[in-house]
Amino acid sequence: MKHILLLLIFSFISFAGFSQTQKNESSRWNKTSLDINTQIELKVFPNPCTGQKLTVEIDNEELTELRITNIAGKVVMLKKYLIPVNKVELSLDNTPNGIYLIQIKTTANKLMARKLIVSAR
Repeated sequence: MKHILLLLIFSFISFAGFSQTQKNESSRWNKTSLDINTQIELKVFPNPCTGQKLTVEIDNEELTELRITNIAGKVVMLKKYLIPVNKVELSLDNTPNGIYLIQIKTTANKLMARKLIVSAR
């Protein structure tokens, strides 16, 4: 009888400890994946763009593709970079005033987007 009781107690302690370990591993994994997503920062400046030059910069990654679309979804500008870059300066000389969406693709195939307002003088 003692052996059965000890076996039950040992099984309960082992099971409780195992489930606690899995829970900690799971929460650590979720935290790590969230940290990875928040490490990338896309900067678009000046915004609103009143001049002719626009700078797009990304931290901790490199750009492989940059796309600017108007509010109707029409692609206004598409640039693909064979050699990935961290910072790009664009000329918006003939771009009409309006609201645009800048979309980038990184070397890790992550997609990011920012709103851009063009308001030329």
